[in-house]
Amino acid sequence: MLERDGKTNNAIKRGKTNNAVKRVKIEANSKEFHYFKPGLLNLSDDVLLIIFSFVDPLDLLSLSKCSQRLANISCDKTLWEQVDLRPYKMSFCALKK
Repeated sequence: MLERDGKTNNAIKRGKTNNAVKRVKIEANSKEFHYFKPGLLNLSDDVLLIIFSFVDPLDLLSLSKCSQRLANISCDKTLWEQVDLRPYKMSFCALKK
């Protein structure tokens, strides 16, 4: 690995882009992103709500049992439809429609 000495900096300033100089720049930039760990809980509530809108109701119930935060998000009224409980019986096929 090249160290950032006068020669490397001069090569960058003059516009020379050999592989060693590129490698130094990439390694220097990659250290900035080292501490980010992607995960579901790192997303904002709004993003999770959008993702949850594509999830089946049974899976939403399972997600709600994972953590308190996911439980709060999965209970949002925009994710659930109202059910009309009529006094007469309906067949399963009618419920699917």
